[in-house]
Amino acid sequence: TLSNAPLQPVWAETLAQRVVATRGPAIVGDALLERDWRELQRAGVMAALSVPLLDPNSQIIGALSVVSTQRHVFTATEARHLTSFSIQ
Repeated sequence: TLSNAPLQPVWAETLAQRVVATRGPAIVGDALLERDWRELQRAGVMAALSVPLLDPNSQIIGALSVVSTQRHVFTATEARHLTSFSIQ
């Protein structure tokens, strides 16, 4: 039987919504210190980086996100690298 559980965790959707709304990367350095990211903490995630996925016409079609159980692992440099990857 199929579960009624969502296909993706709440925090993933929230992260994706943030990058779509801002059209830029979202970096969560320490989920323990950022009240907006309590759902990350509940999933055991301490840091996250998400960037918009763009089609060839620069339209946002989603978000590409990476997470870590360690804090402060993502910087603006990683955001640039992940953004470069996301537009390929």
